[in-house]
Amino acid sequence: MSLLDLFKKTTPKPESSILIAMPMFNNNEHYQVDKITASLKSDWDIEITKFEGDDDAASFKIDGETVAMGVYTGANPMGRY
Repeated sequence: MSLLDLFKKTTPKPESSILIAMPMFNNNEHYQVDKITASLKSDWDIEITKFEGDDDAASFKIDGETVAMGVYTGANPMGRY
């Protein structure tokens, strides 16, 4: 590293902000997207935009970040849930 390297402007790399959640339900039960979005609005005061979908697959935006939800009805590979 040379002395001139100390004066170079560096652009910080943006941090990744990916969150993956995988809730598991018993007996073919699954979420109701209208209840989730209602809870986000009423309990957390979160504004949801660009909503598309239904209880099987849905996507929407929160503060410009995309949230995607989907149901997988296959068996759990571990077979315990």
